[in-house]
Amino acid sequence: MIQITKEELEIHLENPILEEDFKMLSKRDSKPTMMSFPILFSWIGIIFLATSKSIFLFTYPVILKTNLLDSHSTYLVQGGIQLTQLIGLTWINVMGVYKRKISMFTGLIALVVVTFTIFFVGNIWYIAIIFSISGLFFGLIHGTSMKIMLDYGATKNTTKYSMINEIVIGIGFGVTPIVAGFVVEVNLYIIFVFIIVSGITFLIIQTYLSRKVKNR
Repeated sequence: MIQITKEELEIHLENPILEEDFKMLSKRDSKPTMMSFPILFSWIGIIFLATSKSIFLFTYPVILKTNLLDSHSTYLVQGGIQLTQLIGLTWINVMGVYKRKISMFTGLIALVVVTFTIFFVGNIWYIAIIFSISGLFFGLIHGTSMKIMLDYGATKNTTKYSMINEIVIGIGFGVTPIVAGFVVEVNLYIIFVFIIVSGITFLIIQTYLSRKVKNR
């Protein structure tokens, strides 16, 4: 809904010559902002980011150990994830609101597809490369979620959103490796099923939550 202040309306009524300015104001205020997203959209993104990234970081050394391979490449993969995530975060800064919405969907879909391929391509080099590239999708999800959270905090002049954000991140990165440790004792690949199922579920929820954010 377009928000026009009382003062702006009075100026318009008293000065009909400003009709074009009034139209420009209406057009500007109708554009979507990061506040167009429900805050839940941000939290879901953070939850998926924290859990899926934790699983990737935790399982790669386990995969190496299972295949009796040297663990030195673990540091390269972790570095690759961080580097490509930084690229994703930087990329988000130059995107408009609608493109950030699309980037969230892109990140969710890409991570689900990447995880799905692990079941069919067991080559360790493929896994190392695809894990490293996945950092880009983590960055897209993280960047969009953070932009929403920061806008809510700044607009409402409160830190509660950033506090909740930190709590969610802490739980995600803290609890996930513990749970994953128990799961891989049963079957290493069961933990990847979680990423696929949660990714698809969150994609459906995010699509519904952002249905009003359109390209204008």
